[in-house]
Amino acid sequence: MSGAHQTGGIRDACALLSVQELSSGLGASYAPPQPETNGADETVCNYPPGPNGVYGAKLTVTFRHGKTTMETLRRAGPLLVSDSHGTSQIGDGSFFLPMDVSIYALHGDTLVAMDFGLTNATRDQKIALVRKVLARL
Repeated sequence: MSGAHQTGGIRDACALLSVQELSSGLGASYAPPQPETNGADETVCNYPPGPNGVYGAKLTVTFRHGKTTMETLRRAGPLLVSDSHGTSQIGDGSFFLPMDVSIYALHGDTLVAMDFGLTNATRDQKIALVRKVLARL
């Protein structure tokens, strides 16, 4: 699974992280992913919770203006959402919402956002999944 594949000119976020990788990476069950597109510049993969699951996950990849978005997150995020913070821990820059419910990471001008909900997974487990996605861009 190297890189995102094209579907009618639209890149598919679901090609960047399989439901099996997500499930084993977080130690939770997820149903088959549901892809979405938001124009030519953004693709989304929704991972509904599987049997006995509570929280789904969501991967959003925005292919343009990622640097500007990351800069905005880093400046305004901590003012708007206490305990959120930016780091250089992942990719070309990253931003964490409280309790790591969402992690944003920059790869060039592409922004990756992973929403995890309130899963019991650790920060390291979540970061590993985001890094896997970044490596496939």
